[in-house]
Amino acid sequence: MLNDVAALPRLRTDIQIYNSGRDQNAMKHVFRWEGREDDIVYQPRGWYNGFHNDAHNKTEVVEGDLLVHFAGTYKNRTGAMKEWMSKLQRESEKLAVPFEKTILKQDIEDFWADLKDAKTRLGELALELPKHNTTMTRSAYDELRKVVRYDPANSKRLDGAMRAARKAVEDIREKTTVQEAKGKRPGVGAVR
Repeated sequence: MLNDVAALPRLRTDIQIYNSGRDQNAMKHVFRWEGREDDIVYQPRGWYNGFHNDAHNKTEVVEGDLLVHFAGTYKNRTGAMKEWMSKLQRESEKLAVPFEKTILKQDIEDFWADLKDAKTRLGELALELPKHNTTMTRSAYDELRKVVRYDPANSKRLDGAMRAARKAVEDIREKTTVQEAKGKRPGVGAVR
C-alpha cells in the first residue's frame, strides 16, 4: 500500500495530487481504491497526532497524549518545542501519564465497540435492502456506510447515522409484522 502511495503521483498523472500534503492526498486516493475500503479504519487523529496549535492558536493536546505534532510551526518550531519540553519538565506527573491512566484507554475501547455496533447495523440493513429498498432504508444504509468507511471517529455523525439506521430497521420490522398479520409475504406487494 505504501508503494502505491509513493508511486501514485508519478504513475497516475490523471489524478490531481496537490503539493501541499502530497503524501496525505495520495494516501486518500489509494485508500479509496476498490477492494481497500473495508480494510482501512480511520481512527481518531488525536490518538496519534495531537496538534500543538490549530487555526485559533489552541492546542489539541491533552494530558497523557502520546504525541504532540508541531505542524505549521515552521517559523517557531524550536520555540514551540522548547515550550513543550519546559512544560513537560515542570509538570511531568501531569503530562507523562502511564497509558492505563489516560482517557485514551477508555476512548479506544469505546471507539471499537461503537464501530462494531455500526458494522453490525450496516450488515442488518444490507440484508434488508433487497426486500425493502425504500428511500429511507437506502439513505440510512448509504450514510452509515460512508461514516463507517471514512469518518468513524466523528462520534456525532456516527450517532446520527446509527439512529437513522436503527429507525429504518425498526420501520422494516414493523411493516413486516403488519404485513404478516394481514397474510402478505414481506416485501411482496409492499408499498415503496
